[in-house]
Amino acid sequence: MEATRTEFLKNGTQHPTWLSVSGWIFIAGTVLRHFSLMTADPDLWGHIRFGAEIWRMKGLEHLDPYAFTTSGTAWVNHEWLIELLFFAIYRLFGDAGLLALKLGIGLLVVIIIGIICRYRGSHPVVLAGVFIPAIAAIAPGFMIRPQLSSFLIFTLYLFILYQYFDGGRTWLWWLPVLMIAWVNLHGGFLMGIALLGMVLVWQAIRRLLGGRRMKPVMQLGVAFATTLLASLFNPYGYKLHLFLYHSLKIERAISEWEPVILLDGSFPAFKLLVVAFALALLTLRKRALGWETAGLIFLLYAAIKHQRHIPFFAIMVCPFLVYWGSRGVAALPKLIPQVKLSRVAVGVLAGALVLMGGHQTLVGASKYIQAQGRIIVDTGSYPVAAVRFMQKNRFKGNLQLPFEWGEYAIWKLHPDCQVSIDGRFRTTYPEAVIQDHFKSRRAPRLLLHIADKYGADILLTHQNPSTHAAITEQHPRWLYVYSDPVAAIYIRSSERNQILLDAFRAGDFIYPQTAPSPYFP
Repeated sequence: MEATRTEFLKNGTQHPTWLSVSGWIFIAGTVLRHFSLMTADPDLWGHIRFGAEIWRMKGLEHLDPYAFTTSGTAWVNHEWLIELLFFAIYRLFGDAGLLALKLGIGLLVVIIIGIICRYRGSHPVVLAGVFIPAIAAIAPGFMIRPQLSSFLIFTLYLFILYQYFDGGRTWLWWLPVLMIAWVNLHGGFLMGIALLGMVLVWQAIRRLLGGRRMKPVMQLGVAFATTLLASLFNPYGYKLHLFLYHSLKIERAISEWEPVILLDGSFPAFKLLVVAFALALLTLRKRALGWETAGLIFLLYAAIKHQRHIPFFAIMVCPFLVYWGSRGVAALPKLIPQVKLSRVAVGVLAGALVLMGGHQTLVGASKYIQAQGRIIVDTGSYPVAAVRFMQKNRFKGNLQLPFEWGEYAIWKLHPDCQVSIDGRFRTTYPEAVIQDHFKSRRAPRLLLHIADKYGADILLTHQNPSTHAAITEQHPRWLYVYSDPVAAIYIRSSERNQILLDAFRAGDFIYPQTAPSPYFP
């Protein structure tokens, strides 16, 4: 394989430098366009707030102080290091700094993949063609969230493995070093351990069946063992692994944890990559059997099972498709001499790549200009006006709300209000609390049952007629005090809410008259 690859590098990838440059101009423009999603992730407020508290306390919260439904439940914050980083960047550079971080990580991931493709041998047109669907498949996961760290370190893991198998460089000792950071940044570190374990098992089986020496497998085994040990360097030790294992076994009623439906129009870029991968396997057959293919089959299974794993497959399939696609392009002139491009045709192709890259760049840049380089808070999705109303009227008490609004409310209303749930889910909330909230989404009549069960004082709900009817049927126990096109607010008729009840009945509530700002926070 190594001799074949070397020959390919010498003879199969000869093309003008300016064609390579034009290909990268196109790729850079594609990155800027697809990674320029400016809207706030539902958990961004919490990540920054939790990072600020870690900095203030010089340590981690072990019991959740933000929710009234946790009852002192332990909080397993496996994202503490990235939250500290988010807080530091936000404090120093504002939300524009967070956008720059996201774009920078995206560019770095693409550059590392490009470096892998380059030393294996790549044709600029094939490189650009593969990167189009790959970047489109990766982009939905590129919100400002802890997953960014997993995508970057996973790409570095791939780089080290490619260097080991194709480049002859034994940089495996970097794997446990990176793991020490990864395990404290995001729970996605399990993907790195799983991939390394899959590669180790595959190589061991191949060498045993082929009667070949096992020394390279021993090196991988040592790397796997030390990487696994390195993952224990976190505030929770082995208990973090047990927590994630038990948590991942339980299904989550969240879209990104749902499986990919293969026979519909969703995720077209991902499905295009899957089709290309399948066609390559059918064409190459035994030539494609190696650690790379084993890893891709594992990642494909993970991506189909859970949508949030699509970026991992897209990242790893790029070098595979670029390598074999470039070999195919290099072989075409020998098989069909008529397809050889003239210098004029190559120039036209390079010019087209530059023009398309320029267009992509303009589209991406226009998004930043329109948003003034700021993170946009979608006032049609978040209860911006409703929470501002609560702030102005000094609402206090236990606040029951949908999970996707929880961390926004924590940022805006804590400590006056404690929430019923937020995006941290099983890292702090008991399973009963999570299931009760999901049931109430399907059956609004359960909202009041949950409010009585956990002792909510205030209900912040999505604005819809069925929810309103389900709550107002219980009048006068719950008083409807506010609504806008996004949200509605109800307060319990109880002594704890007496000040709010008196203010409402006296007509003393302040209703904001100006439109809320669309900018973070």
